[in-house]
Amino acid sequence: MNILALDIGNTKTTFFKEIDGTLIFKRNILTENLNYDTLKSYGEGCVVVVSSVVKSQTEKIASCIKLNPFFVDSSKIFFKHEYSNISSLGADRISNISAAIDLYKKSTIVFDFGTCITSEVIDSSGTFVGGFIFPGINLLAKSMNSYTSQLPLVDTSTFENTNPNSTESAIKNGIFNGVTGLLSKFIESMSSEYKTEFKVIATGGYAKMVKEKFLRIDEVVPNLSFIGMKRVLREWYKNVY
Repeated sequence: MNILALDIGNTKTTFFKEIDGTLIFKRNILTENLNYDTLKSYGEGCVVVVSSVVKSQTEKIASCIKLNPFFVDSSKIFFKHEYSNISSLGADRISNISAAIDLYKKSTIVFDFGTCITSEVIDSSGTFVGGFIFPGINLLAKSMNSYTSQLPLVDTSTFENTNPNSTESAIKNGIFNGVTGLLSKFIESMSSEYKTEFKVIATGGYAKMVKEKFLRIDEVVPNLSFIGMKRVLREWYKNVY
């Protein structure tokens, strides 16, 4: 099966194209620059799989009859869960949960560093038990700049753990130490509640940088969403056909 997968996020969209089981390209573009005429040519001869958290883009691609896209959504969930309102679970989170179940088959916590930081907790039985949603690193920086009169917009693409002896370094230290403190506390809380050690994985734009400063992340998986989208597709075809 040849696959063209689109992971449509609030800020960025990632294309994955797999031919005969081999990933032949991966491309990132700004979501606002998505071109559906180009997409039609990319999708020729492929099953088009879409994970989208942007309603307007979901509606646009749904209208591309030629593509006949397969959407990752709550109606395609195959895993056990304890979520109180499963229909509200976003496609990005469904993909990440599906990938973690596919890859690890053990107690796992997933952190996705996108526009928002999300976490997914899967217990030892493969059941999704919940997680959190928190403002992302760049969103935190933009919020402080937008909602104050004097705080500057800082560059969050790098982080040096130095003495916060300027306004810019104080903001960056606050953001990164706040985020890593949240992650640490969350891991401790889940480990205590479930009385187990979790495999901790990360994905998303800031995952590699955070792992360099936060050693409790075991592994960064850049293509986690793609792995999960394929797992959802396989389960759907297995159950429907």
